[in-house]
Amino acid sequence: MTKRNILKFLISCVCVLVIAFSIATIAKAASYSVLIEDDYWHGYDVGAFHVNFWDYIAASLNYSKHMYLDWQGTYFSMFLQALLSPVNNYGMTQLRIVMVFNAVNLFVSLIGFVWVMLSNLVKKERIIKLVICACIVFSVTSYKAFEEIFYWFSGAASYSFPLSLLFYSLIAVNLCHSTQNKKAKYIYWSLAIILGTFAMGGSLIIAATGCCLMLLACVYELLVSKKVTWMKWSVFAVYVLGALVNTVAPGNFIRQKTSDGEGLHILASIKNSLLLYESHFHWIFSKTNFSIILLIIIICGMILYGKMEIKYIEYTLVSLGAVFIPLVGIFPVVLGYNVPWMPNRCEFVVVTLIVLIFVNLAFVAGWWMIKIVSESNRKLMVVISVLLIFVTSSVNNYSIHDYTTIRICEELVDGTIPDYYGKYVNMLQRFKDAEEVDLRLDQSEIPEAIDNFYCFDLSDNPDNRTNQAIAYIYGLNSIAKNIQ
Repeated sequence: MTKRNILKFLISCVCVLVIAFSIATIAKAASYSVLIEDDYWHGYDVGAFHVNFWDYIAASLNYSKHMYLDWQGTYFSMFLQALLSPVNNYGMTQLRIVMVFNAVNLFVSLIGFVWVMLSNLVKKERIIKLVICACIVFSVTSYKAFEEIFYWFSGAASYSFPLSLLFYSLIAVNLCHSTQNKKAKYIYWSLAIILGTFAMGGSLIIAATGCCLMLLACVYELLVSKKVTWMKWSVFAVYVLGALVNTVAPGNFIRQKTSDGEGLHILASIKNSLLLYESHFHWIFSKTNFSIILLIIIICGMILYGKMEIKYIEYTLVSLGAVFIPLVGIFPVVLGYNVPWMPNRCEFVVVTLIVLIFVNLAFVAGWWMIKIVSESNRKLMVVISVLLIFVTSSVNNYSIHDYTTIRICEELVDGTIPDYYGKYVNMLQRFKDAEEVDLRLDQSEIPEAIDNFYCFDLSDNPDNRTNQAIAYIYGLNSIAKNIQ
């Protein structure tokens, strides 16, 4: 085995290890997810408990319709919320299966999307593709826990499941474009349409993201070929139609009236969108070591100079245009909530977009750097970039214990997360044993919240929506937390 092959093997091992550790850690922690807040009242509102399959499908469809008219336009997410609800069917066992699948599925779709996109740029160079995939998975998982995505059923139903479907739809779009087999082309196109329709029925931040990505795909093809295939236009049209159906739902306007500062505040929402984008941009570039990741990606771009099968100027323009996608995605969030902040689950989508967009820009930048400096100096530029990585690492304050996946792994190993889960299950048993009583819990009887995890709490008001749902589900007259 030559030194070059040994180096490739070692790089591959490191990349696979990073990806496997990141996904396995989050999936293991997700297996200890507990039912929280919306999980209970959604299940209560569905109203069907342990019924046969077809009756439950009908109940899930009815619930999606009810929420569309009275609460929010996420037509597919609310169907999924009801369909997969552990509260209405198999409890904690079902929750564990759903949340582990949610975590693994999200990363499979993300890696698949990145791999297919890279395969459109360069046909071989699997090691480089693996490095880029590892860098993206590392960046998405290492800087923040995103508890509402990985450890909350309701967050998974409205955000991570639709986001994964969007990635799968975009994969189908790319495969449809690249295949020469007519039958396969129609199959991929049909999958893109179906999966895209489902994805647009998730949170509006995902619908907006999907529309922007498909628009840029159409723009790139228009710049390169002076025309856009009807298949690609039709997928874009379906995305826009699905997003519009989501947006104009009567429930959105009913819910919006209950938010802070009633009414639609367009100008304030634009300002808040800009501020939120800037704050997340500042956070990932100044509070993490993401810049080191980008230097690695720049080296990948340098190495692939002359091997990529794209129109560089057109692709660069479209890549620069993608910088505005997070801003478009943030806007419906702040418009709906009328507040200058976003929930943790929305932050996940924004951070994922920032990572994807700037990794792509760094990749393109590496190519342009070699083109400008000249190919004869490629090795020198790579060496300089490697030295920059070491210099940046030495002055960066990030240590291994700052990475979220490391902290979560430590909580799994020392029993913090499993112990929390055990205490929660014991609390549920107390609910079951206390039928037809007015149950009151001291704060000490509720599992204490832990870091990097989405934790259960109980209101001190028995008329609280979640409290009422819990009381109904477990046969209690009422339930509340004692006022301290």
